[in-house]
Amino acid sequence: MRTFEEIQQAYIDELRLLQPELIEWWKKLAGLDELSDPVPAEVANRWPTGYSGHPRVLAVFRKYYLEIDDLNQDALEAAQKPPPDKHPEELWGTNDNGDPVGYRRPVDLLILDIKTAAPDLHKLVAGIVYIPIGLNQFEEAV
Repeated sequence: MRTFEEIQQAYIDELRLLQPELIEWWKKLAGLDELSDPVPAEVANRWPTGYSGHPRVLAVFRKYYLEIDDLNQDALEAAQKPPPDKHPEELWGTNDNGDPVGYRRPVDLLILDIKTAAPDLHKLVAGIVYIPIGLNQFEEAV
């Protein structure tokens, strides 16, 4: 299983491969010469998040969000198990909060940290203004 940092790097790498195609698509769709040009109102109304709202961007985001969520679930389950070297009764009377749980918020790794981890992708991920993840009846991310 990958670490949080490996997942974030894979996400960055995948977005970097996708970004040139998205920029060209957006410039063509909006009739822009430069990405910084003003977007016509009829395009902005249909695509208020810009090229960040492209289905492929959201699919990549979902893929890595769910992978981070799985890693978080594994960490939480491992933290709930008693340490294998001591019987639970041997821990009575001790003040042990255990090891910190290796939990990371997916939004931090996939949106907020990108400004420093990959500044060239900041504009792309800053446009992800909603999390395209839901919960099923078992409170699992889907």
